Amino acid sequence: MSRWGALLWVMLLAATPAQGAAPVLETGLDLRLRWEDMAHNEGAAGRDASLYQRAMPSLALRGDGFRLFAQAIAAGVTGMKGDPGPPDRTGLDLLQAGLSLDLLAQGDVNLSFSGGRELLGLGSERLIGRRYGANVPQAFDGGRLILSGTGWRAQALVERPVITRSGDFNDQPGQGRSVRGVYATLEGAKGVMDAYLLATAQDGARYAQGRGDERRRTAGLRLAGTDGPWSWNWEGMVQWGRFAGTDIRAWSLASETGYRLDGLPLSPRLLLRANIASGDDDPTDGRLGTFNPLYPRAKYFGELTPIGPRNMINLHPGLELDMGNGFDLSFAGLFYWRENRRDGVYSLPGQVLHPGDPDAGRYIGHQGEMVLGWEGQGFSIAASLSAFKPGPFLRQGGSARTNTLLGVELGWSL
Repeated sequence: MSRWGALLWVMLLAATPAQGAAPVLETGLDLRLRWEDMAHNEGAAGRDASLYQRAMPSLALRGDGFRLFAQAIAAGVTGMKGDPGPPDRTGLDLLQAGLSLDLLAQGDVNLSFSGGRELLGLGSERLIGRRYGANVPQAFDGGRLILSGTGWRAQALVERPVITRSGDFNDQPGQGRSVRGVYATLEGAKGVMDAYLLATAQDGARYAQGRGDERRRTAGLRLAGTDGPWSWNWEGMVQWGRFAGTDIRAWSLASETGYRLDGLPLSPRLLLRANIASGDDDPTDGRLGTFNPLYPRAKYFGELTPIGPRNMINLHPGLELDMGNGFDLSFAGLFYWRENRRDGVYSLPGQVLHPGDPDAGRYIGHQGEMVLGWEGQGFSIAASLSAFKPGPFLRQGGSARTNTLLGVELGWSL
């Protein structure tokens, strides 16, 4: 804590202008309560009812050409039968502490810097996300140079993911983990195009073919926008590098296409999400083909995300309804297959749930979900019901029970 406090004071002294308009102090508070009743998680017998609590007060000093910000977090969970993981709890800790500075301005072109401990959300957060669906968001330590102009923005970043621990003020950057790269966005009349190149390092990465140090590169292109009733968010990614002395060759395609029927009651919006992420073809061929989603958003496929986007084919039709007065209702059906029979099934964080079996079925399972939500004047409430039924591949591995999740979440921001 003393180290971060000293850093904040140094940044404040360096950023505060000697003259000009007085800096403006901004405060905020984010509170969250979430109750979950989960049965047969990952096929295990029994039920687990948990109550998640989170408070995130924030403080920012905004002045001429700078912004100094800090946000604390206190997050916990009660009633959970197993051991809470890093996304579930942390003691009292510093979630964000950083400085944003305007460095240069030439016409409509601006150069700025943002550094310290921050939450990062790049694009659709399929690769680098804030993990806001979890109880503890994912923070990064590092810095970014941001060059922007009319209709475009490019940033170069050097970051290290912060690993959450249960004690007070003891969250630290993960050893052997880093993210470096460039991310550019071009804005048009009907949408945006993102292009990026990311280099990541992870010591002790785990896959069905084994464990080892990983150095991976990810190049991607994303198109997102709207045109009348149509909306789209499509992204393609390729990966290469080295894992435990072998080559990496992996890829993924992710898409969301929507169509809104504004002339009908409740303005229904039809959605179709389709995703595919490569798996490994042969654990002995000197090449790893399993896609790595890096640090994605927490609710990747929905309130219940039993399968992560590795060695996976997913179809996800949905329907969204505007109920009026701040209420919305959504329905979704999800279907999962293995992309490669020789690779296993993975969780969202990357644990191997079931090893590969080329003679077993490709179908992983299917899921249904319903979510009712309301937002207004800083308050939000959501209730969800989800159920995942294992398919032949998981049933052969011993996971025959249907995984269900009932969740109720309250939020308040000011």
